[in-house]
Amino acid sequence: MVVFLSAEVRNADKPERGEWDFELTKEWEIENAGSEVFGKPYRLLASDEGYLYVYDEANRTNYIFDQEGTFIKAYGEKGQGPGEVRMQSASFLVDDKLVVADAARIHYFELDGTYIRSEINSVYRRRPVVFLNEHEFVAVPLGIFEASDGRAQITRINLESGQETVIADFTIFMGGIGRAGRMVGSIIVPGLTPLMVVGHGNNRLYYGMSDSYKIHVTDLNGKLLDTFMLGRKKKKVPDQVKRKYFERYRDMNRQALTKIIETTPNEATFFSRIEIHNGLVYVFVADVSRLNHQQIDIFSAGGKYLYRAVLSIEDSLIMMEPQLFNPLIKDNFLYIAVMDDKDKVKIIKYKISLPCL
Repeated sequence: MVVFLSAEVRNADKPERGEWDFELTKEWEIENAGSEVFGKPYRLLASDEGYLYVYDEANRTNYIFDQEGTFIKAYGEKGQGPGEVRMQSASFLVDDKLVVADAARIHYFELDGTYIRSEINSVYRRRPVVFLNEHEFVAVPLGIFEASDGRAQITRINLESGQETVIADFTIFMGGIGRAGRMVGSIIVPGLTPLMVVGHGNNRLYYGMSDSYKIHVTDLNGKLLDTFMLGRKKKKVPDQVKRKYFERYRDMNRQALTKIIETTPNEATFFSRIEIHNGLVYVFVADVSRLNHQQIDIFSAGGKYLYRAVLSIEDSLIMMEPQLFNPLIKDNFLYIAVMDDKDKVKIIKYKISLPCL
């Protein structure tokens, strides 16, 4: 008989091995994809061969670059025909294929951007956050409109069999909502709105609500294996910093926007991403400001807090919003979408040093 034992690790906010220096060395930087300049690079992916895949939210197009940063081609452009994407929500690289999720379908492409096929899937009912393989993904609701009663689940979806396996139940944050008559609005603020964050690696799932520094570890069927925590205090966000974010929504109904602002937390969430590199667990610390650094807490596979690391770039640069998918670590390279002091958008590739087990 096999017995699974789960452990709980409580860490003080002091890493066992101190600070980690990534030792950034710039390889190259790019400012455009052919004749198109970058608008808002939203999602970065990199293959094992070093090809870079960029989804530009402003241009509504996906781009491919080679190892030297040379532009190859565009794919998955905005549209409703074969190989076109109506409303892209996320992109993934899995089983040597590019996977693009939009509102109603999941599209598959070869690594050179050649269109393969599409599968029907409603992102508002099953929003992919992690692909386990070409046919299976983990879905998590993003906000209240995807789970109106506040009750939600992390679910493993098999597109071939149609099977849905519940990994965990949780409660969605019910704030950040405003009403004006029949109109209902909701805004998610990166770094302020508590979200369910899910990572995958070591043949395990790592997940937690970002308003508490508590991360659960399960197998791919939801069997709880470990839980680890970090004793970090919540950080208050100045009201002026919070309200500055909402300046972009000036055209929204004032009554609804005021309610959204009032019900959005005044405290920063703890993390925005969970990733696995060299067997170690990287927890990306959330930050509501557009800055030139990204803090990452690095844990052992068993949940021990090993290193506090900070990715720092030049003072004249700021990391593009949102930081949810930026920067990208792939093997011993780092890709960051930035804006310089002249508001020019570029992507920079660095060689870096990663800790090992």
